[in-house]
Amino acid sequence: MKRFLTALLSFIFLLSAVSCSIKGEPSQATETTTTASLATSAVSRQTSATTSAATSETKPAPPDLTGRYVKKSIDSEGFGTDHFCMELISKDGRLGVLLKNDYRSGYFFDFFTTELEDKDGTVTAQYDGESVHFELTSDGKTCDVVYQGGDMDSYLSGRYERQDLITEEYHEDAFPEAVNDPNTPNGAVDAVLAKTTRQQLGLPDDAVLTEDALSKVEELQVDEEKPVTLSGIEYYSGLKRLFIGMSYIKDISPLSKISSLEEVSISWSFVDTIPDLSNCGKLTSLSLTSCLIRDISPITKIRSLEFLNLSSNCITSIEPIKDVENISELNLYGNPITDWDSIKDRQSLTGVLTQDYDTTLLVLEKARQILKETITDDMSELEKEIAIYRKLQEHAHSEVFQRPMKPDGYYILMEGRGVCGDWADATALLMNLAGLECYKLISSVHAWNIIRIDGEYYEIDCSWDDEVEPINWQYFNLSRARMDTAPDHQVSDTFYGRSYLPVATHSMMQVEYLILIDQLHADS
Repeated sequence: MKRFLTALLSFIFLLSAVSCSIKGEPSQATETTTTASLATSAVSRQTSATTSAATSETKPAPPDLTGRYVKKSIDSEGFGTDHFCMELISKDGRLGVLLKNDYRSGYFFDFFTTELEDKDGTVTAQYDGESVHFELTSDGKTCDVVYQGGDMDSYLSGRYERQDLITEEYHEDAFPEAVNDPNTPNGAVDAVLAKTTRQQLGLPDDAVLTEDALSKVEELQVDEEKPVTLSGIEYYSGLKRLFIGMSYIKDISPLSKISSLEEVSISWSFVDTIPDLSNCGKLTSLSLTSCLIRDISPITKIRSLEFLNLSSNCITSIEPIKDVENISELNLYGNPITDWDSIKDRQSLTGVLTQDYDTTLLVLEKARQILKETITDDMSELEKEIAIYRKLQEHAHSEVFQRPMKPDGYYILMEGRGVCGDWADATALLMNLAGLECYKLISSVHAWNIIRIDGEYYEIDCSWDDEVEPINWQYFNLSRARMDTAPDHQVSDTFYGRSYLPVATHSMMQVEYLILIDQLHADS
């Protein structure tokens, strides 16, 4: 009975400036129920009404009902605790109501707004819509609900208890600590590096590694899926080629000490910064893929560089490398780059891209055109996010099909179809073009996004919400704890996920953005 939004009352804007009264202290392991501040424009629209109300004689304000409520009683069908949820926003004599089947991220059955009345400390509300009758009585702590609207009457009716603070723990494994090997020079070499070195040299596991032995190692290939650092890498003074696969490595700045390096390849790691490698005068090949790199300006200091692979990072601007010379191959797939035209006049770069540059520019232009039709400068961050999210789902649909590799976002933006990875790429591109910090999240089988709105991080999955008709907003602005309960959305695996991105510790109340959605729709 997932009935989407019907026509709301013309004065719905009175609710669009509501902010939640629930407060909590967020932490990485604790989710606090919060609501983001709504549109500044909506606040200005009601300023005159607020001023007028302040000058009139007022009675004590009714209790603020804003929050989540859970149905605790077990009904005749045997549905138990916490199965049904109600989200409320009350403000200025108005009440926004959302009835749904799960306070985490379930489907909603009904959404509407109505008038709120205060009668001797008890608030009441009544709504009659299309085939729906709703009554609510509340003392601010519990709500008694009568719902008449079909086969869900007995499920949605009953007593709901307020959940001022819903605590949902998300347990991230502590970042594992690497250790050094005592049987290395000064006991300074990382244990994984030392173990790999012994294997390559055909030495016993407990063999003592000398400075002389390490200085003669020209190639080091680390395939251990264990914590590893580059501690003691300076003893590999003759190292030419370094390959590190799936690892927990964070800091690669020690590489600057090795002037003999010619090729470096590090993937699926926690590297977020490219260090100053100007001392590596022989470095011709650098591959840092599936990492967390944003700023690529340090690349300009590597004059000898010919091959550069920075695919699947968090790069939004490539302007710093427009004057880099000698690059013969450049791979930038999987980044929400918003300024492809910054290298438009640099044939030395556009001509060596692994993706078709002309098509990439067409995708970027299409993204800009969509935004021009979708958002305005005076929109809040939340309004922009909502508008783009809706536009994407109106513009495209989910479809699995065989297709050649195209620039990021191509299939969703240019052909209006795609799989989850295409959706995540298109979402990241549009959001970043709109000035919102947004990255791609991936598990072993799925892709979606994390986004920063008004200083808080949330997770969104445009592709899964698109599979619900009409759009149910089930996977919009959720915390990591809540998204983690959905199938295929687990990112705890270090190598397939982006668990090292900022953790979304908050979920926005669904009723809040449904109200704002309707206001945006009314304004348009």
